[in-house]
Amino acid sequence: MSGEWCHGPMASDASRRFGATVRAARRTRGLSQAQLGAKAGVPQSVISSIESGTGGRIESLKGVCSALGGELVLDIRLPFAGDGPPQVDRGHARCVGSLRRLLEGAGHVCVTEQAIADGPWRGWIDLVAYDAVRRRIVIAEIKTELRDAGALERQVERYVRSSLVVARERGWVVEEIVVVVAVLATAANDAFLVANRHVMKGAFPLRGRDAVAALLDRAPAPGRLLVMLDPRRRGRRALLRSTADGRRTAAPYRDYAAFGTTIR
Repeated sequence: MSGEWCHGPMASDASRRFGATVRAARRTRGLSQAQLGAKAGVPQSVISSIESGTGGRIESLKGVCSALGGELVLDIRLPFAGDGPPQVDRGHARCVGSLRRLLEGAGHVCVTEQAIADGPWRGWIDLVAYDAVRRRIVIAEIKTELRDAGALERQVERYVRSSLVVARERGWVVEEIVVVVAVLATAANDAFLVANRHVMKGAFPLRGRDAVAALLDRAPAPGRLLVMLDPRRRGRRALLRSTADGRRTAAPYRDYAAFGTTIR
């Protein structure tokens, strides 16, 4: 690519999404295009091009992300070609098991590593739970590390689109779909949620006690949920608020690596 942002039909959608994210972040911070350009070391015209989705050099995109307090992450997603779900690490599995026990204790039927398809894309939902009383399915995505708010939103959208197929296959009658993102309770993840609080609260507005009540007490769930999770705690104490939601105590783990040292 010679350092250039991708162009052409396949790249245009990604470029527009990237530009819209930059524009929203700039406005949230009260910056003009010229002010952001000055912080990033690029002309205002480059900021305008990025926000309009017409491109920019990779070095410029990195500088803009850094000036907004973030980082540019380049990724590739390919359809999985194996015969089964990708192997999860022990820390992730511990988190899935903890949330599963909580939901089963609240009367849900749970399935883990549920295979789904969305066009050519193939993937697995970490945990799907069914509450026959409310005729509700809970789609749970477990995150041991948070890196990309936009990618997380797109991921759960795919899960929602595929969830009714899962329900039909299992004979579940569904009147409500609930999405919960359960985030490992680390200081690193707390910092991400604080830095991206406007985007994350917009995407996952139901937090704290309301989120726990929706998951475990069959309370209404007007919006997607986000909770923090400490799988070493028992019962409801395993579900925590983030510091962005008012928790004042320190996170039980510095980061995912520190959590890994506690697993035997």
